Amino acid sequence: MAYSQAPTIITMIAGATFSTNDIFKLVHANTAGEAIIATSSDTMAIGSLYGSTPSTAGTTGTQGVPVAVGGVVKVQLVSSTKAAPNWIAASSDGFGIAPTSELQPFGQIVSGSSGGAGRVVSVLVSRMMLTTGSVLAGG
Repeated sequence: MAYSQAPTIITMIAGATFSTNDIFKLVHANTAGEAIIATSSDTMAIGSLYGSTPSTAGTTGTQGVPVAVGGVVKVQLVSSTKAAPNWIAASSDGFGIAPTSELQPFGQIVSGSSGGAGRVVSVLVSRMMLTTGSVLAGG
C-alpha cells in the first residue's frame, strides 16, 4: 500500500434511494444540496457514496448518507483498462471513467487493477478544473 490517508467522510441528505449496489459510486449535489448519483452532464462529482438508504419509501430528502469527499476513497469503475495511475471522472451512472474536456477529473487511481464493471479501486481525491480543449496526460 503506497498511501495511508483515510477518507474524509461527511453526511449528506439522500436525494434518492440508494441500494447496496450504489455504494462506492460517485455522487454530486442536486439543486436542493442532496446527494444523488453523478451524471455525465455534471461538471464534477463531489464524493463517493459510502452507505445506502433503506428500501422503504419516504427516505428521499430526509435520511443522511455517508459521502467520502477527500483523502483516499473507494470508487466503482466501469469495465475498462483503467488502473493506477490513471485519472477518473464520473460516468452517467456514477461509475468512474476516463475524464474528458466535458467530464472533470475526480481523482487519481492509487491502487487497483483493470477488470470488469463494478470493480472497486482506491482513488486519491484530487479535483482539478480543466478548460475546454485541455489534455489530461495519462488518462
